[in-house]
Amino acid sequence: MPAIFVNLNKMFIGKCFNCLILVLALATTATHARWTSTSYSVMTGSDSTYPAPSSVGSVDLPDTLRTRYKQPESYHPNLRFWFTPDVFEEDNTADGAAVSTWRNVANICYKGHTSSECTTSMKESGDNMAVEALVQSTTNRQPVFKTNTLNGRGVVRFSRTGTNGTIGDFLQMETTSASGTPGFSTNPFTSNSNSYTIFLVARTRQSDSDTGDHGILNLALGTADTTEKGLRLYKPSVTCKRGSGLSSLSCTGTACSRCNQGFYHSLGQLNVDFGSGPTTDDNSCNATCTAAGGCDLTSLPAACLSAFGPTGVQNLQDPELWHIITLKASGGEFQGFIDGFHSSSQPPLYVTGEAAAAVEQFRLGVMDTGDGSAPSYGNVDIAEILIYDDALTTQEMDRIGNYLAIKFDLEYFRLDADVGSATRSVAISKGCGCPSAPWHTPFCNTSLGPYCASGAALASGTCSSSNMGLKVVTGESFLSLSPGTGGKGPTTGNQFKIQGYYVLPTDVNVNGDSGILGANSTNNVVQIGTEGATDLDTAVTTKYLAVSVGRVPSDCRSPRSEVPCLPADFSEKFATDCRIRSTASSGTNDATTLCANWVAPSPVPEIICTAPAGIGEGLDIIIYWHGVATVLSNWYHYEPPVIHSLTPNRVNYKGGSTVTLNGKNFGTQSKWTATTHGGFQTANVQKAEIIIESRRPTKCRKTTWVSDQQLLCEVPPMPMVRQGINAQQRTLQVKVVVQAVNQRNQRTTSSTLVYTDVPTFYTCDNDKISNQAMQRQCFECCRSACIVDEFSQGGAKKGYTYQFCDKSCYQYCGYVSGRTRRRMAVRRLLQSRHDARAAMLFWGAEEPVPERGAKSFSRSAALARRNRRDDSVPVKIPGPASDPKDDEPESLAAAS
Repeated sequence: MPAIFVNLNKMFIGKCFNCLILVLALATTATHARWTSTSYSVMTGSDSTYPAPSSVGSVDLPDTLRTRYKQPESYHPNLRFWFTPDVFEEDNTADGAAVSTWRNVANICYKGHTSSECTTSMKESGDNMAVEALVQSTTNRQPVFKTNTLNGRGVVRFSRTGTNGTIGDFLQMETTSASGTPGFSTNPFTSNSNSYTIFLVARTRQSDSDTGDHGILNLALGTADTTEKGLRLYKPSVTCKRGSGLSSLSCTGTACSRCNQGFYHSLGQLNVDFGSGPTTDDNSCNATCTAAGGCDLTSLPAACLSAFGPTGVQNLQDPELWHIITLKASGGEFQGFIDGFHSSSQPPLYVTGEAAAAVEQFRLGVMDTGDGSAPSYGNVDIAEILIYDDALTTQEMDRIGNYLAIKFDLEYFRLDADVGSATRSVAISKGCGCPSAPWHTPFCNTSLGPYCASGAALASGTCSSSNMGLKVVTGESFLSLSPGTGGKGPTTGNQFKIQGYYVLPTDVNVNGDSGILGANSTNNVVQIGTEGATDLDTAVTTKYLAVSVGRVPSDCRSPRSEVPCLPADFSEKFATDCRIRSTASSGTNDATTLCANWVAPSPVPEIICTAPAGIGEGLDIIIYWHGVATVLSNWYHYEPPVIHSLTPNRVNYKGGSTVTLNGKNFGTQSKWTATTHGGFQTANVQKAEIIIESRRPTKCRKTTWVSDQQLLCEVPPMPMVRQGINAQQRTLQVKVVVQAVNQRNQRTTSSTLVYTDVPTFYTCDNDKISNQAMQRQCFECCRSACIVDEFSQGGAKKGYTYQFCDKSCYQYCGYVSGRTRRRMAVRRLLQSRHDARAAMLFWGAEEPVPERGAKSFSRSAALARRNRRDDSVPVKIPGPASDPKDDEPESLAAAS
């Protein structure tokens, strides 16, 4: 089959609204990022395992976490804990129910689990590889579960008992769920050289009277330790220079969630204490704002802004909003990212030069010393937590953050999608110049590649979108692909290619071995090891590449949309056999080379896949790299249906014959159904149907899908309207059209169907039968033509010729019989009674008394009997039309 080439031009990447995603990490940046595990991605792939729940134990992975390519890999060897609202929702936990245990769903032991930590008994009982749990046995200290709080999902709510935070709710990790002993069976925070990564979706809920710090997460030393060593994430209460606050908030103290006239003493930002010192990274700017007599948010001092990052990415994060927080530690270095990562930016939370603390405790909803003598509880909501016992790479952090952003519909999460980044994690496209988009922060210099301006001289040639394959990127936090010509493929699927300089993420080299450019290259062009077909790069990477064809709602592509986007919104079918076909073997992509020396990557990286079977045009291509979706909008078009022949191609005008349509590109069975409504109208799925085109188009009475190349159509009767028939041959030619979603076959001689034995009265005009004189003319024309037909056929009906012609022409010209007239009158009466009852119920009136309704119906029936006429006498019925599908066979379509 021919290949289809698609050049990246404009892309969209998944989003999340009004959430706080926090990632804390301790690590140094490597020139070449390696996967934390050389066997697993942090996201699910083609061979991810979803074992059935244990027949003995009660632990299982919720069904909502069993989607390939889009969710974290629960069996990643470094994922120790995964606390998610899915476990409560699967158990139908009520709103406001106390939480005594938050169950871990990471690394549930099963028969084939390879970890030595999963013993035989654990496999039989379905226990987790890490047996610790987040628990709270004291009833009055338990948080509660709140349903439908964040994008329709539940959250765990922690609350203070008092305003100063000395008493409140918390969960702590204990060695087993029933031990009552704080700690770990295997400590994830110290087991791997004090390296770990925590993902947290959370927000604080400060009230006007709150004082002190709102503890969110606490890693402490042993239960006898009185210091603040370890890791403490918290938000100081907002304090104001003017204590009156906003009157609408009833704020009368000095601790107000908003400050009068915008003057703050403490901004109430996320802070962290880290290490054996510990060292504090204070973003609340308390000292600066107090010394300045209060800070106005519209003109913060430079010293405050610098705490949030370098120039260009200084964002004041409101902890009262939801955020994705990533905390990453590696020895004595700590990095905390809020709502995503920019490879060139300073983390909003950052500590370096510390000595790692020997963490022994983990708590949520509080910050405290090891012995619990100085607690600060918080009003905090937490939606989800993932804990890895190693420092994840930037790309891996992007992928988990992206999952959380989509799941909870959080707007502010930012992928590292800069083409000049050595840690870019998505498939993107780049045009000449320096687009103003948040993912190009903090700097974008048009004198450096790949940001060279259009027409700028390169090492070879000039920067040109047409001959360099670079495409203009639009959008803000999303990368946009303008509608492309794409390629057309048959509905049975064929191979297609996706090409682009930046179509591959920058960590295709799984294990950092010798690649095309060598492991120590200072050039960041994507590379794949050349050790052979068994190399990890080719054996592992493509497990986490997926391409689908379908439709993504525009609301799920727009960075400004506030409509929640769920996984179910993606209507898609996955392509098969997707693999990397080629990668760059030369070129520069380090964002530090002058344009005159910049060399475009060559050859252009390429993905090749086999498209899924389907129908329709203007479809989206969705590229998944480790769970991150890049959408090429309106880029794929299936070939339209083609009819090669109709067998038979001649049918009686009364219909009822079954015609076989032979051709191609009729689509999949899911687009068709043989269900009929009233025996006349085909019910269809997703707009796939067969249409008989004449002056009044009709549909097959019954449609049966046989294959992509064959359909069966039970032909409907020829509609009773004037037609351009061949009077001499008594035939009518019509076109058969297969409409597959938004595509139709061409009208050719192969799609021509001939109605035979058509009465010549179909040449009579029945278009204006609402006019009595025109109706009479129609009847006279029809009756005359019918009688001539019958006698020319040898008078087969003999003495019944006139009766047959009268009845046929009554129907054709819009007359109905007295019996049908009475039936229609009763139907109208019943419908009017139904409408009146519905109106009364709507306006709160009582229903009609049944006896009265029965008498009314009896009077109507008696009146109908008194007015009974001979059925052969034509009677014109004025009034509203009846429903054709409810009429008996002698009722007239024209009168309807």
